[in-house]
Amino acid sequence: MMEKFFFAFTFFCFNMLAAQISITIRITDTTGMHKKMNIELINNSNESYAIPIDRSDVRGNGPGICSETVETALLPTVNLKNLGNYKYLEYDYQFASGNSETFNQIDAASSRVKRMNDIFIGLKPKERITYELHFNPINFNNKILYHELFYITPYILYDLDLSICISKKAVAKFGKRIKLNGEFYTPFYGKIQSNKVMVQWTPEMFIYK
Repeated sequence: MMEKFFFAFTFFCFNMLAAQISITIRITDTTGMHKKMNIELINNSNESYAIPIDRSDVRGNGPGICSETVETALLPTVNLKNLGNYKYLEYDYQFASGNSETFNQIDAASSRVKRMNDIFIGLKPKERITYELHFNPINFNNKILYHELFYITPYILYDLDLSICISKKAVAKFGKRIKLNGEFYTPFYGKIQSNKVMVQWTPEMFIYK
């Protein structure tokens, strides 16, 4: 009984912390296979936070419970839900297998200042930062001889959202304060969940092989 209470309390606190950072996405180009996403990270708190995130791409993983047992990845997770049956799509990969770099694999002791600035985004209280990505559902998270994909059905409407799950254990090795560009920030942990946007692809946009 106590174990269940402790788990529920930890899960509640973990997600309450996440509410301090929010993410908003907008699709600004819907004409081609590549959907242009405008992504905005917002610090809603009164604390300066350092957030580990890779802004170069997204990864597939599927929605799930964000907790201390979930491995932290630097790439945000993209989720697609079929509005016809309200089911989330499972992602797949082609060519050689591989994995996104995970935050857990980074050695804090050997990280250089430049590397830290590449890993973390520093957000002061009420500050927001915007960046853009081009998302292609049948070719993303490209690695050497490897990429991820969703099996998209033409004309079907999908809900698209992004999520980031950062465990306290993953950021603890960097200490209680992180110095970025000469200023100190508190390492952030928790789940960051975006809004949902509706997307659709048509047959002329791509050809199945």
